[in-house]
Amino acid sequence: MNTNTGTQYSVVFPLAKRSNYESNETVDFVISLENRKLVPNSLTLCGDAAVYTTKVSGDPSTSTPPTSAEELLIDPDTGYHSLFRDIVSEFRQVGVAESFSYYPRYVKMKHQAMVDRDSLGTETNNSIEGCCPNQVVRRGYNYGINSETETTGSFPQGAFVPFALKPQIAPNKCDQGIPGNQLGVLRLRIRLSPDEEVLFGQDAGAASGYFVKNLQIRFETEPDDGTRPPLNMEVYNINRQVIETNQANLSTFVPGKCSAVHMSFNSTANEASQSENFLKCTTIPGTPLTADGGDATNVDGANGADRLYYAINDSQTALVGFTMQTREEMVYNYLRSWNLEPKNYGIVQRRLNNKEAYGLGIPFGTLLDFSQQQFSVDIDSDIGGAVDAGPFAVYLYFKGLVTL
Repeated sequence: MNTNTGTQYSVVFPLAKRSNYESNETVDFVISLENRKLVPNSLTLCGDAAVYTTKVSGDPSTSTPPTSAEELLIDPDTGYHSLFRDIVSEFRQVGVAESFSYYPRYVKMKHQAMVDRDSLGTETNNSIEGCCPNQVVRRGYNYGINSETETTGSFPQGAFVPFALKPQIAPNKCDQGIPGNQLGVLRLRIRLSPDEEVLFGQDAGAASGYFVKNLQIRFETEPDDGTRPPLNMEVYNINRQVIETNQANLSTFVPGKCSAVHMSFNSTANEASQSENFLKCTTIPGTPLTADGGDATNVDGANGADRLYYAINDSQTALVGFTMQTREEMVYNYLRSWNLEPKNYGIVQRRLNNKEAYGLGIPFGTLLDFSQQQFSVDIDSDIGGAVDAGPFAVYLYFKGLVTL
């Protein structure tokens, strides 16, 4: 404890503590905050992770780690966030605050849109999360600590690498300290990702997988001073749909009020392939505009959508009938959905041009309620054509705000 400020550093372990955790398992954490306030953005998920070319379920000691001649990869933009597929945050007094599905893809999209690629793996806050600037560095992580045969030396053998990451969930995105006496015990239910959604590469197969051990959550609390200001938490609602044709209409109801939407794509063939990255933000095929504003005759697999039309029936927003036709306009508004004043447009644009990233989205300008009216967007593209027939999965992340 810091005696000057009263800040207390605490740690909790899973309710069903085990020596190792595997894919698809559910892990529950219960965090008691009686007479304390949770310090904003202090929840940290810690552990050790290892990947294996051949995994023996329940037994890391007999599993086979990758060698330097094998390509077994984890997404470098996401790092060890990719191990945690779904996270549910629940307070005893108010119920579920956020049910965050497809969480690793959100982290990948956010890092692509808001973080300089050269910063990944070089800054403490993301390098300890296992993020890297490229796959070359990420492969080094995957080899683990002396994962090759080692008979001498002072370093321990084994493939496990420690990590510490701050899950980007509602309790970590609150503008005030969270009083336990007001909201009650915090319960985090975390589902670990399937092996095939984490690992990919030429040497990834049905037997490849990962283990996690020493899971724990560390956090900071401060004394409850008795004040009860409104608690504003950023929350996300996620919707996955499939596009099969060149003209797609995506519509959905969203609980709560939303201020923006981010969208990313991946072909369903990629998602079903062990060698392909499940988290890849694929560029959809489209026809670029000519200099005079007309449609070119050639389809470009790296162009993205031809046209984007947001049809939102709300008199308070300018999105009614708002159509985008240029690739730059679509990408710029995607970045604005993350940050109204994009700082990394040039950096992200280079990644887009190299087919490393792609996304669509827009800020709404205000909080809109899609619980009674549907959010709707029309996407014109060349999905279903000769360049890439698809179908494509599209993930919609709606940014919202909850006040408790």
